[in-house]
Formats: sequence, structure tokens, C-alpha cells
Amino acid sequence: MKENRNAYEIIGTSREAVSRIKKEQDKNMFIMQKSQDIKRRILRRKTELEERLHYTEDEQQKLDIEHEIYRLESEVNRIEKAYQEIYTEEKRNAYDASLNAMFQSIRDEIREERRTTNNAYKILYTSRDRCDDRLQSPLKIDTQLRDMRNGLIKNHQERIELLENEINVAKNNVGNKKFREITRLEGEIAMIKEQIERIKDAYAKVETREKRQEYDPELQDIEIREKYEMTQYYRPDYIRQVAYESLEINEKEKLEQRKDKKRKLAVTITRDDGIELTVERIGLLAYRDFQNMISSIDAYRITRTVGEEKKRDVRYTNLNMGYLSRNPKTGEIQNKAYYDAVANGLLSEESLQGSKYNAGYLGEVLKDKDDRYGIYLKDIKELSAVMKLHEIKSKDTVNEKKGETHEQ
Repeated sequence: MKENRNAYEIIGTSREAVSRIKKEQDKNMFIMQKSQDIKRRILRRKTELEERLHYTEDEQQKLDIEHEIYRLESEVNRIEKAYQEIYTEEKRNAYDASLNAMFQSIRDEIREERRTTNNAYKILYTSRDRCDDRLQSPLKIDTQLRDMRNGLIKNHQERIELLENEINVAKNNVGNKKFREITRLEGEIAMIKEQIERIKDAYAKVETREKRQEYDPELQDIEIREKYEMTQYYRPDYIRQVAYESLEINEKEKLEQRKDKKRKLAVTITRDDGIELTVERIGLLAYRDFQNMISSIDAYRITRTVGEEKKRDVRYTNLNMGYLSRNPKTGEIQNKAYYDAVANGLLSEESLQGSKYNAGYLGEVLKDKDDRYGIYLKDIKELSAVMKLHEIKSKDTVNEKKGETHEQ
């Protein structure tokens, strides 16, 4: 997974701490000492673990120790790489410029998110957690929200006044440039006015404790959609052709499949919330991409009971069914780490609900560079293939195979 620490943080300090040192030579020395100190601590811990490994007999403990040793070795490599990024003034200047650009990109993303989000709290530059009655009085929250609404509207109105002044100046120009500039400024004013209306609408939803209590259930669906929806990455031109093959079988065939241990089409897994899920592989979506490469992604029916409601959803991903099974001799799960990532991450109720916004595409469970499983959502080709199939099926159901069903 992506490394969230910058080079300064990896060596055990911060850019602010380094910037407070006046002389560049002293900065170089400080960075060198920091990287050496943290490497010494890690290598000392690695040596202790290697000694433990020598006399540990339990196989699981050995595996855990070996994994921790590998993680520490990886961290030492990261520290050395980070040090090389910032150990001289020239390198620091280049790295800091890159860091500034990244921070600006993050700020732009946050600004864009607030411009497009449907979350009333985010539009008002706050969050549901900050407006929790258990943390402060409802009246204080009401006041903070009102002040934020008024402040944001005031800022926008001041911006409109400045733009209107620019329009008055532009009117003194001549030719096509005059009309282009006025049109641009008027367009910007219109967008700001839309934002003002969004602020007013958002405030109306959360201005009192009673309204917040009514709005919060609605917000849950908004947050799930904003967290999981990936339709902005859909590239229909990436996929030249899709073909769906149903693997649905009758009860007699299912019995025969159970006897055939080489081909497992269904497993039952249990999430940490106690809910049992039946996962059936019911189809295969093959696709040809713009490079003429053929790949595929499986379709699964996920059946479970939540509360008193029985739910059945078809979702697209690629699962290692063997890893999700139990050893017939010991009863142990074949791959516990993978099982947990699938059961409690990929097939969590939130993920299953969120994936409906992607035509049922769930993403994949993959290992990161530290050998840990995580969920990867942005395989553009897989997402595009699933969405393209969904489009075709929505427009024309005539070509569906007889008896084929797709719950969404």
C-alpha cells in the first residue's frame, strides 16, 4: 500500500524541525544523526528477534518472528532511501518542492470534494463527529454551524463583489477579448452563487439537534457512496468486448461439485460481526481490452441474513476459494489473513452496499509491499468491464441466457 509518511517522518523527525535549524551544514548533520539513531534501534530489535528465533520451537511463533524481521528490514531500507532524498541542501530543495506540490494537490482535492460533496457537514467545513451532542452542548453546535454558514456566505459574497468590479473594468475593453472576459467572470459568479445555495441547503439540514438526528441516517448512505463510488474512473474505450458465461448449476450438479474437491464453487465464511455469508461463484465475465489482451473477473452471489432480512447480491471480484476454505484434516482456515481481509473488508456490509454504485464491482484483495492484505478498488479495466456489461444488460436483455439472473 501507499507510504503515507514523508522522508522527514520516516527518519524520525519533521520538515518543521529541520527548518528551524539555521545553518545548512547543521541540518545535514541533524538528518544524518536522526537516520542513524532510528536505524540503530531497529537493528537492535532485529538482533533480539533473530536470537529468539534460534530457540523458538512453535511453528506459528517462528512465522510471526520471521514476518517481523522482514518488516524491520524493509523499514531500514525505507530509512536509507528517505535519507538519500534529503541529506543535502540541494536534495532537500528538490524534495521540498515535490512535497509542496503534493500538499497543494491534496488541498485542491479537499476543495473539490467540498465543492461536489452531498455531505452537509463537509459543505459547512465540519464533520458529523464534531457535531456530536455527547462532546458538547447542542446549543453550542447550533451556534458553530450558524457562524460557519454566515462566514462562508460572507466570503463568497465578497468574492462576487470583486468579480463584479472586474466585469465593470472589462466593459471598458474592446473587441472579442472584452466579451470573452465578461463571459468568464459571469460564469464564475454563477458558480459561486450555486455554492451559496448549497451552503444554505446544507445548513437547513443540520441547523438544530432535531434536524441533525433526522439527517444522520441519510448521511450514512451519502458517506458510503462517496467512499466507494468509482464511476469517475470508468473508461468504456478501454474495453473492446465483454462476454458473460453463467456457471449456474442445478442441485444434482451441485452435489457432484461438492464431491469434486478440485473445483470449489461455493464457501461459507463468517464475519467478525457474527453474520454468516454463503459465497457462490455463479459466472465468469471475460473481456478484451484496448491492447487486445483477454482477461476475466468472476461473478459471485453473496447470501446472508442481516437482522431479519435475507440479502442476496451479485458482486464481481476474483477470490481464492481455496484460501477461504478449511483444511479437511485440521479444520483450520487455509489462509487466515486472506480470510479476514475478504470476510471483514471486501465482503463487509458497507463494502457490499457501496459496490452497488460500481455496478457490483468490489475490487480485489491483494498483498502490499509489506506482505499484508488490503483492498484495491481502482483496477480501471476490471471496473470498466463490469460497468460495460451492466450497461449492455440494462439496454438489451434479449441476449441474456435463459434462466440467468443478476441481482443488484
